[in-house]
Amino acid sequence: MRAISTRGVLLLVVVLAVTACGASGPPASVAASPSDTPAEVASVGASPSDASSGESDAEATVGEGPLDPGQYSSDTTGAEITFSLSDETWEGAPDLPEVGFALVAEFGWPAITSLSVTAFHEEVFGDACDPSAPTEAVEETPEAFMEWLGTVPGVEAAQPTEVTVGGRPGLVTDLTTALPAECTDPPWIFLWTLPEVGDFHFADDATVRLWAIQGAKEMVLLVAEAEAGADVEAFQAAVDEILETMTID
Repeated sequence: MRAISTRGVLLLVVVLAVTACGASGPPASVAASPSDTPAEVASVGASPSDASSGESDAEATVGEGPLDPGQYSSDTTGAEITFSLSDETWEGAPDLPEVGFALVAEFGWPAITSLSVTAFHEEVFGDACDPSAPTEAVEETPEAFMEWLGTVPGVEAAQPTEVTVGGRPGLVTDLTTALPAECTDPPWIFLWTLPEVGDFHFADDATVRLWAIQGAKEMVLLVAEAEAGADVEAFQAAVDEILETMTID
């Protein structure tokens, strides 16, 4: 999934990228190249009072529109996830059962940047350019997912490295996209399926950092995307700040 209330909806449509097959707009994309080696992200488990800047300590659910500083929680991916926002930078796309949620921000207007946290149900598109083609099964592990991701046409991914997010192990990779000539209707690279919204996909000329994290019961995918012209360095720093507060399961 990404003036901003509309972005939050678009982000969800793309994100949750998460994006629905019938969505009216493409997912957010990025232009700057990612770092060669993604840095490891460790959960620091900040307390609600530290992150809320005086707001209520109660955990909130991500909804559509501007998000206040404070602590948030979600279980829609199958894992229990909490994280904190330190300022009013982010807007949300609604938390959907068996799908996940998305956070949208502006780092280099008019480019849009987003962090999506999504479920994975072991089902990927067999043809990255044709969402009507038969789907395929991929084992729900970071290793199997990253191996499959490296085979997707139009996706150039760096060698995955081990990482810890929210106290859980996983793999992280930086990638860029170049839309295959046959991906025209719509001009997206279809990746994995999601209930309700339909699919998660990438658009052309995107720079993405993707984490596949193994929860106690479910694997969770975190996808940081930025459109061409975005300040990728500032965006990634803001994403890292959120991940440092995150707990999973």
